[in-house]
Amino acid sequence: SKKINELPLTATDCFILALEEHNYHQGISGNTCRYVMELEGKLNVENLKVKLKNNIPTQTLASFSIHKPGFLKVPQWKSNSDFEIDINCMEDNTFLPDAIINKIISAKKTTLFAFDIIFRNNGNTTLVFSWNHLLMDGYGAVLYLKQLNISNQNESIVIASNTSSTFSWEGLK
Repeated sequence: SKKINELPLTATDCFILALEEHNYHQGISGNTCRYVMELEGKLNVENLKVKLKNNIPTQTLASFSIHKPGFLKVPQWKSNSDFEIDINCMEDNTFLPDAIINKIISAKKTTLFAFDIIFRNNGNTTLVFSWNHLLMDGYGAVLYLKQLNISNQNESIVIASNTSSTFSWEGLK
């Protein structure tokens, strides 16, 4: 069987991409979505990196990018074997620092999602998952985060419980 590395965007994908182009020229974040998770204790960043690196859905999502094959051709989803998951760490006590608020996950980026980790003075951590809406909607992000949480249950890197539409993450030490 032949491996498919490119797929045309759907009409919905093209519409979202057009909105992003409009928003980009207006200087607003447009299609960048975020989940903010307040964590008790200090997140072990190395454990998170290992978990993300070894997680098949994470590898799959990280490999998707938008490819424009040429003038007047429909953009395509492309699968890339060379990708890196963006994980930034900072110390701050504001709810969301400007560096995160102003971060735009553009469809032009190779990886369409990122994690930001904010270490607080009180010893707690905030984990921010940001993604481009082309990659998934909010419900897809919830499913991804739940899957990420329950994979490798024998390793208590991250244990999440759903509280309404937000997550509470525990067991991070």
